[in-house]
Amino acid sequence: MAPRADKRPTLFFGYPSLRARGGAEKILLELADHFVRSYRVFVLTEDTAKEWKVLSPHPEVRQIFVPYGSKNILKIGLSLGMLAFFIIRFKPAIVHTHHRRIALLFSAFKGLPFMRFKLIHTSHNVFHKGALFRHARCDLLIGVSRHVVANLIEDFRFPENKVRLVYNGIPEFEGARPPVREPSAVIVARLSVQKGHVFLITAWPAVVREIPEATLYIVGEGELRSELKCLAGTLGLSDRIVFTGFDPNPRPWMLKTQFGILPSLWEGLPLFPLESFSVERTVVATAVDGTPEVVIDGQTGLLVPPKDTDKLAEAIIRMFKEPAERDRMAKEGHRLYKELFTKEAMLRKYDDGYADALK
Repeated sequence: MAPRADKRPTLFFGYPSLRARGGAEKILLELADHFVRSYRVFVLTEDTAKEWKVLSPHPEVRQIFVPYGSKNILKIGLSLGMLAFFIIRFKPAIVHTHHRRIALLFSAFKGLPFMRFKLIHTSHNVFHKGALFRHARCDLLIGVSRHVVANLIEDFRFPENKVRLVYNGIPEFEGARPPVREPSAVIVARLSVQKGHVFLITAWPAVVREIPEATLYIVGEGELRSELKCLAGTLGLSDRIVFTGFDPNPRPWMLKTQFGILPSLWEGLPLFPLESFSVERTVVATAVDGTPEVVIDGQTGLLVPPKDTDKLAEAIIRMFKEPAERDRMAKEGHRLYKELFTKEAMLRKYDDGYADALK
């Protein structure tokens, strides 16, 4: 007997590469894993087959290699030709992009014969450049925080009725959350300019002067690894700052430490505070973009201005020296996470968004 034809509609996800495995990449993979139950899911990326084998969230989620290229006109032409071929071949009902350039590439095909798909775009950060994105022909735009939603409407002039808020969500943690006695903190983030590691390392000598045994764990990989390790060594912090490398499961590091730190220069809605809250750990973070929607100063954590190493050191020292306040904020962070930022809450809103887009 011949196998029954797969009658599920087709869903494309578009993103340059998932190899960084940061917040946007994690959310895309969660969505792919969720929607594979009702769609034939393809992720169109530049990742190699070997890389995809490590990344794939579900055996039925398939990858299509597309060399999205850059601003090179020949590479853009190649990308458009390949996308046209795959759209005609697989006839997606929905194309869901998570990168502005790729949303523009798919916009080129909107409304053409044999290419009648709905285009959904999730914006993961606040942007103030790239006015060309205003011409993206999206049926629905999703912002991961109120700041991102405002950015889409006010800066890029998308109609309010096409934009909605869907907070990022992460899976719940069911294990034990033991107390930690050793003074220690952790940052889990890509080693890039955006995440502000250089300001955190620069602030750490002031922390060590007050808390000599304070240890900072830096979990992640990125292009600044050598530079950051060199800075830590120059400041005499090699025994107080530990570079662990990338870890696909960062929660054990949060459970090993007393609180988290995120000194970013910009953010849409960072996952690290949510992951910290899920294991009842509070966070010191910079008051940028969507972060204050999660880290509420004095309630779920402490906020400081970006690039201000003195204020950052003061907040970290306070967190170490006030364990009762630290525990109170951790519990409040956990309550907020359970209320707004679970994976289930996020997926319900994406289900609604897909249904509305297809009407």
